[in-house]
Amino acid sequence: MNLNHNDYSSKKVDYVVGFSLSGGSGKEKATQEKAMRLAQRVGRFRLFTASSSGAVSQLIAEIRYLLQGAFSAKPDLIISRSYWGFGAGLLGMMFGIPVVREVHAHMSEEVDILCADRPVRRFLLRFVAGLQLWWFRRSDGLIFNNPLLERFYLDNCLKPGRIDTITVANGANTADFYVQDPEPLRERLGLDESSVHLVFCGSVSRWHGVDLLIKFFEGVAKVDSRFVLTIVGGGDESFLAQLKGANIGVERLSFVGKVSPQLARDYICAANLCMLPVADIRVSPGSPLKLYDYIACGKPVLAQANMPGYSDVVEAHELGASIDFSNPSVAVSEFLAWYDAADAEEYQRHNRQKAEADLSWGAVIEQWLAFGFKE
Repeated sequence: MNLNHNDYSSKKVDYVVGFSLSGGSGKEKATQEKAMRLAQRVGRFRLFTASSSGAVSQLIAEIRYLLQGAFSAKPDLIISRSYWGFGAGLLGMMFGIPVVREVHAHMSEEVDILCADRPVRRFLLRFVAGLQLWWFRRSDGLIFNNPLLERFYLDNCLKPGRIDTITVANGANTADFYVQDPEPLRERLGLDESSVHLVFCGSVSRWHGVDLLIKFFEGVAKVDSRFVLTIVGGGDESFLAQLKGANIGVERLSFVGKVSPQLARDYICAANLCMLPVADIRVSPGSPLKLYDYIACGKPVLAQANMPGYSDVVEAHELGASIDFSNPSVAVSEFLAWYDAADAEEYQRHNRQKAEADLSWGAVIEQWLAFGFKE
């Protein structure tokens, strides 16, 4: 991707985020990366965040931004990723400031999945989702992270021609994720050097397809004893417990649980191949941060086939291969044929290069700014 780097040195940008960045989650680290890249590209940059994840803290953050913004030098552009939305929205309306919002999911759908057994919480969060959509419709632009999500909103939630939209996927954090020698890592992590290590690293949630990955792995293990599968990550603890209970007897399968970002990087670098399944149970599968962590570490990726944001990125940039995890009888033979012909050293060189150039956070922010400041 050859980007035309425009001069934004005279521009002032506010980035309003409706959650705290004090933790080490993938979402928080990705937001920190975006903020850092924005700060590098514009003349004045201000980041506003909530102090915690609670609803009261988020409301206070909206009010604080509205008041501070009203009585200080105004930005040329507000970029917002918040739940309530009124801080950026009202400031934009009062002073004629363009407001562009990030859209990462269809919130009402996520609430129904996550709060299926908690009707009161589901009702309250559905109210927030409705308010969020109200502000989306009054924005000057929406940045989606997956083309399926953009198409859903255009077809079902937005009036035709009223709002400019764009899809921009996530980017690679090449500072925190990088190539390492796998052999000492495998020894330190207790991974057998004689095995071929398949690693999934990320949130173990219902829509991330880890159950499909395990079924696929069972099929692989029946015909080839070289492979082991390691599941690294926390996420939905009840779902994770169900997976562990249902797969107690599966040989050469292990669950590591939630780890620090640094340890996650080590598991990725210790892998021979990194796994990118997804369950097709949402409007949009999102843009998986782990894909970009994988390639920053120089690892080939095995992605779910026919899935925008997953297989299309892997195939377009030649980052690995795609198979249908939900059809293991076919996927196993396709995978084994591909893996035996794959060149690990070439993937390491190629994927790291892609992460540094075409798929970096810097490239993502160039697209954001071109969209926000378009003529």
